[in-house]
Amino acid sequence: MDIRDEIDTLRWIDIVEEEINLKSDRALVITSASILETQLEKILKCFMLSDNKIDERLFTNNAPLATFSSKNLMCYYIGIISEYEYKTIETIRKIRNKFAHEIEIKKMSDSQSIIDLCNNLTIPKELYIQEKLVFEQNGELKNMKKESLKNVDIQTKFIKVFKNLTMYLEYRTIEIYEMKRIEYKNIPYIQMMRDSKEKLIKLSKKLYDTELDYKNKLMLELDRLNKTNSERAKIEEKKKEIQDIDDKIKAYEEGHLFYSTIIEKVCDSQMFIDIIEKSVEAIEED
Repeated sequence: MDIRDEIDTLRWIDIVEEEINLKSDRALVITSASILETQLEKILKCFMLSDNKIDERLFTNNAPLATFSSKNLMCYYIGIISEYEYKTIETIRKIRNKFAHEIEIKKMSDSQSIIDLCNNLTIPKELYIQEKLVFEQNGELKNMKKESLKNVDIQTKFIKVFKNLTMYLEYRTIEIYEMKRIEYKNIPYIQMMRDSKEKLIKLSKKLYDTELDYKNKLMLELDRLNKTNSERAKIEEKKKEIQDIDDKIKAYEEGHLFYSTIIEKVCDSQMFIDIIEKSVEAIEED
């Protein structure tokens, strides 16, 4: 049976232990890579729309997501694995390819390129997961020190990095359910117009708050320049910036949008809002 068919959330750690123990380096690496690829596919399917027919078109034969590399890249590209995870998986994939394509390699230590790749494998301190949970007498989890990977052989390093990574990926499938994509439903045009108006108003308020903060910084800078008797030109430049912000703030507080975007270059931003209002009214009356 293919390892892909054997992976099950409730049994995954047992499968990992079974597959990586008492195996040759070649079997260890190829099996580990297969487990990671399976987990990436599961993460993608947990995130994407549920449609078996589309799954088949994406993940089988020569489909876009049929390869280990494409699955890893897609997971990173859409933001469901971290850069560390992406790069570590890429390193393991390259080690896998060395064993798969160069039959004369029996052990990791037989290839300098594999040794170099293994030397790049790390576990960031903040991502280290204890393999065994030890509890204090009061029931609290005992804080174990992170094991150093500096003085271990490359096979041990590979195993420790792989096991830590595969645990994170398994937890990720649980997280991803909260991000599950659903089929996009087109909203009525009138609602789209209303939403556009609300977004413009919120953006305007955000820009207003940002400029207020910036003005405060400018005021402090101006105060420093005055106290140090700096060049008059610099002082005047800061005063002009402050005045420009004051003009925008005044306009906003009088009921106008606070804008410095492309809309302002095309037409008056308030006129843009008025157009949306009239469009909504016209549709409602129709």
